Amino acid sequence: MKKLFVVVSVALMLLVAGAPALAATTTYNCAAMADARLDQRDPGDNFGTGTTMKIVGDPLSTEVVRSIIRFNIPSFVSPGQIQSAVLHLNGRSGDDVAINIHPVTAYWYEKDLFEPDTTQLIWGATWNSPGGDWSGYTWATAGGDFDAAESQAATIASGWNTIDITTLLTDNLDTIRKFGIMMKLQDETLDQFRSIYSRDNADRHPYLELVVDLGLPGDTYLCPVTSDIYIDSGRDYNLNFKTRVLVSWHPTYGTSRGLWHFEIPPGISEASIESATMHISGSEHSLSLKTFDVDLSALNTPFDEETDTWASLSGGDYDAGVTSTGSLPGTLNPAMTNWYAALDVTTLLAGNLDKVRNNGVLMKQTTEGVAKLHQNIASREAYDPTDVAAYLEINVKPTLISLASLEAVPGCGSVTLQWSTDSEIHNAGFNIYRAEQGGEFVKINAEIIPAQGGPLSGAAYEFVDASVKNRTAYTYKLEDIDSDGTATMHGPVSATPRLIYLVK
Repeated sequence: MKKLFVVVSVALMLLVAGAPALAATTTYNCAAMADARLDQRDPGDNFGTGTTMKIVGDPLSTEVVRSIIRFNIPSFVSPGQIQSAVLHLNGRSGDDVAINIHPVTAYWYEKDLFEPDTTQLIWGATWNSPGGDWSGYTWATAGGDFDAAESQAATIASGWNTIDITTLLTDNLDTIRKFGIMMKLQDETLDQFRSIYSRDNADRHPYLELVVDLGLPGDTYLCPVTSDIYIDSGRDYNLNFKTRVLVSWHPTYGTSRGLWHFEIPPGISEASIESATMHISGSEHSLSLKTFDVDLSALNTPFDEETDTWASLSGGDYDAGVTSTGSLPGTLNPAMTNWYAALDVTTLLAGNLDKVRNNGVLMKQTTEGVAKLHQNIASREAYDPTDVAAYLEINVKPTLISLASLEAVPGCGSVTLQWSTDSEIHNAGFNIYRAEQGGEFVKINAEIIPAQGGPLSGAAYEFVDASVKNRTAYTYKLEDIDSDGTATMHGPVSATPRLIYLVK
């Protein structure tokens, strides 16, 4: 499964007297979910499957090339929460070029898509067209629709380039989230060329590094969707190009089930989960009049949103042993209004977290094959102004340290305590306690050792105890302190310093 959205780190918790701990900032690496180049030289051809994008100028203005990218920006982030936004691009070859980055203002499709019988389902974006389910769609202006009044200047060279687009993204978040950005030369009459690696390159794909302050308590984590599709027993092709996830049963058309994968911090365990909620919204296609119940289960194997079908997944191989149940609201939606739902998935995550984290979630009607029912849920490809892609909200219990190692290394006149963590949740820091030859444990660090890890990545620590005597055995314990002062002990480990370590 290609994960198109990755959460990278959560900063240390801020301690506020008399108030819950707040997560200072959260960093998301938003990978490109679609990219393509628009080539004036071949204005009717789609170039959405190549490993490179291009930006080209031409003195005659007949061979200009521009590139467009759409990133998987979390649906729950608002402009005021953005602290910084940095675009990472890897230049492959060509000139050092001065470009402008603009918000794209129309929805576009990355590539041509076909049914197994070669019937074309979708036309990908070209110089002349944004693509769609009809070959006659056109941009308002050839070369792609973009907001010329909003731009960020930058220079792109070979290798990795980092471009601060904080202001551009903050001022145009909804537009960029749904439609993406365009990159073009500042002066397209110059005879210049630059190629950039696309998302199809495994190691050098573009991504957006987004730092946000969500203003949440430190025990609450929002987990964005990384991939989603629906599979349909009546259609033998991949449906990732749809802007919705359909859950339905129809006596003629068959059964549809929804699949989602979320990026859940590895530091969260089943035992740590206090509650979990799956937030979803209807898509612009929502026209169901009836409310109906759905079951949510963990998938037994991962899915690939860009290739999988009902047949390839055998209808979705899921674990029926642990299930959460919720209801999808019935709405008649001719005015393109929308619905939102919060489904309690605590039972599912607290009972089958590893499969949910690694493979994803399947949603199906609780009772299929009886009543003709359907509902459309906004996918991460949705672009209607009221559509909100799914995400998980997880509330965890305090004091969660995943200790990877703890070791006492003897030296001459010293003992070095070394420890590492796989993850840390609500960790304020550490204390070290020492006992001499069976005596009482006494704290030996003057101040708390600050936490350096987070729920998604741990850290390595070292403390040198120089107040020891050679040939004396010492025993140590490590204490972690969470953000509300709760302490947990780890160890013990022992070491005996010796003079011989001086000459080793």
